[in-house]
Amino acid sequence: MLALTASRGGALNHCCDCARTKWITELPNFASSLVVINYRSQYIASIKVLRKIVQETLGFDPKVLTGPNNSMSETIVTVQTQERKVWVERDEQDAVFNQPYQASALEEMEKKWMEHVDK
Repeated sequence: MLALTASRGGALNHCCDCARTKWITELPNFASSLVVINYRSQYIASIKVLRKIVQETLGFDPKVLTGPNNSMSETIVTVQTQERKVWVERDEQDAVFNQPYQASALEEMEKKWMEHVDK
């Protein structure tokens, strides 16, 4: 099992148990204030890179499991590769930010997110 933890911080830490890794980094928040506009552009850029890599190497459009974390809190992702299960835990936020989507639909999803920012 692999556990990744993202929160506002900026370090990479390995737990005593080598099967688990905690990843602590700045979150790609989608909020519209000037302070976090960079998070929005980072999130969009990361999805574009994901789509490009998957399309070029595997030949299909990837599905993004969840939208951006707009709650300014940590996101915990747990993956059980043997059982092919993924859990994403984060603080409560508007449901539109938690929906899975095809990477090719990023611009459409961005419009939906912008309708719900700062509500």
